[in-house]
Order: sequence, then structure tokens, then C-alpha cells
Amino acid sequence: MIMRKTEGEQIYQDLIGRLASVERLVQKKIAEHAPEVRKFYEERLRNHVAEFLRGQPAIDEQRLLNEVAIFADKSNIDEELTRLRSHLKQFHTLLGEPEPKGRQLDFFDTGNES
Repeated sequence: MIMRKTEGEQIYQDLIGRLASVERLVQKKIAEHAPEVRKFYEERLRNHVAEFLRGQPAIDEQRLLNEVAIFADKSNIDEELTRLRSHLKQFHTLLGEPEPKGRQLDFFDTGNES
């Protein structure tokens, strides 16, 4: 029982450290670069529109609106960041509970039970 408790504490400390690393990466590498993602897609949209308009006698407004909608959808990663932060918060909460967590943390299940 002592070995199991010691192993559990070591795994707990490892998970807390990894969780902190992921949180730092989310903040420093992803959230701070979100505006760059928008700029990237804006530039792609401009290129698509310029290419589309090149040699066109008239503008197909529906296609242009579709391109703008795709751009808006792809360039906004706020929803994904919110979801990721929610998962990290849930992970913290779960790790803070006193009962064993092994089964609850089994997120590697591929559905291929043997």
C-alpha cells in the first residue's frame, strides 16, 4: 500500500508539472499568437479574392461571401482556446479530489477493448 501511495504521489506531481507546462504553452505560444493566425488567414483571403477577381468580368458575390465566411471561421480560434482552458481546469479539479483518479483520467481509451 505504501508503494502504491508513493507511486501515486509521483504520478500526481508529474501530471501537475505537465499540466503547468501545457497551460504556459497555451498562454505564451497559442493565445498570444492568435492575432497572427487571423493575419495569416486575412492574407490568404486577400490572395484568393485577388486571384478570383483576376480576369473576371463580374464578381460572383455568393462565392466571395463564401470565401469571407470560411475566412472568419478559420481565423477565430477563441472557441478552441476556451475549450482547451476548460479541459485544463477540469483536469486541475480532478487532480485535486482525494479519491483515486486513474479511471477518470483514462482519456487514452481508443474503444478497442481487448
